[in-house]
Amino acid sequence: MRALLGVLIAGVLVAASACTPVPRPVPPTVDVSGNWIGSWTAFEGTGGSGELRGTFRQDGATLYGNFEIRNTQVNRTYVNGMVVGNEVRLFAPAEGTLVVNGDEMSGTVQAIVKGRIVMRRQP
Repeated sequence: MRALLGVLIAGVLVAASACTPVPRPVPPTVDVSGNWIGSWTAFEGTGGSGELRGTFRQDGATLYGNFEIRNTQVNRTYVNGMVVGNEVRLFAPAEGTLVVNGDEMSGTVQAIVKGRIVMRRQP
């Protein structure tokens, strides 16, 4: 009888949690469209550091664009993610969060190695 009661209570809890509304993401409070220049620094290993250029296009909360990563050579890659409040959340090809404060954004990104990015908006 206790086992049946336990299963019944568990079922009610699962059903109740399915009815709980999913919180809506915070809408963007910043627009990061445009050109940005800054630097990146790896936290570990011989990942190094270098110059970073980004060109972004923001459509509502959706973000896409490209990075040009410079150290001993130049690498170019696309980026995509979303803007939530004043945060840029990158999903591909690297993951990370950059916090936007006026014309500057900074944060941590995980690619081959984890690193810090600091960028300033260009006129």
